[in-house]
Amino acid sequence: MLRLERLERPEEISGPSAAEFGELGHQILNGVYQILIDQGAFDGKPAPTSLDETLAAVAQRVLGEYERNNPVGYALTWDNLKERLTQLLRQVIGRDLEELSAAGFKPVSLETETTDRLAMDWPVPSKGMTIRGRMDRIDHDPATNRLRVIDYKFKLGANPATADKNLYRAALRGERLQPPFYCLLGRRWADDHNRKSADQQVEAKFYYLAPRWSDGPLVAAEFGADGLSGDLGAAVKNTIAFLTDGIRQGRFFIQRGEHCQHCEVAEICRKNHPPSLWRAENDPVTRPHRELRGKDPKKL
Repeated sequence: MLRLERLERPEEISGPSAAEFGELGHQILNGVYQILIDQGAFDGKPAPTSLDETLAAVAQRVLGEYERNNPVGYALTWDNLKERLTQLLRQVIGRDLEELSAAGFKPVSLETETTDRLAMDWPVPSKGMTIRGRMDRIDHDPATNRLRVIDYKFKLGANPATADKNLYRAALRGERLQPPFYCLLGRRWADDHNRKSADQQVEAKFYYLAPRWSDGPLVAAEFGADGLSGDLGAAVKNTIAFLTDGIRQGRFFIQRGEHCQHCEVAEICRKNHPPSLWRAENDPVTRPHRELRGKDPKKL
């Protein structure tokens, strides 16, 4: 309301933040896959340059542009970060290309912005609501006419968060709403590009780029088309409708969690003030929101 923003002091910036690290990775991945698509690499055509050469050229361009426009801290630290990021992406792309070949998918669209409306059979007040999103990558399997939406998630921690492990449960609890929305936006994209058929399935997949995870550096989590059908689909839609209603009613109360570290107003939140926290946790209006955290697809 006051249009306040975080105060950043350039002299205290020692290099890219975790968010900027992820954004640089996104740009490099997008550049590499766009070149592979343009060269026809996914259609069986021989590539004029090796994958390592392509990755090196794109990384040099993206990282060089960032360096020219942002403080990067000590030169040795910056060089080390560039090498770590390039090495991570080299491993991830190698594994991804193997999976694409084995599964029969091929990338057909990158950084795709799409808009859609929730169907009128959704619960009130979410029905008819406009949703927008940018999909990192859309893959298509021509043999089975399947589509999947790929979203890259850079994870620098040592272990995955609970919500990262099961996207069905995370959507049901309102912790990760991107997967169901990506499924819907993927269907919209298919309609717009004449790829829709009666038996087509659209799924969403998170690709965690996690060099410190035990099963890293590339870990996939899936939210299939069944996540929006049957009892689970009805429950996920009810969760989205419930949160939509809360936003429209102005129910913005303290509810501590992993999201706090990404909140834009964390500095002025009274989440660490015991009386304020007690009131928020004992208000009957907030109880249904807290109960979302106990929902489990297995119990439906």
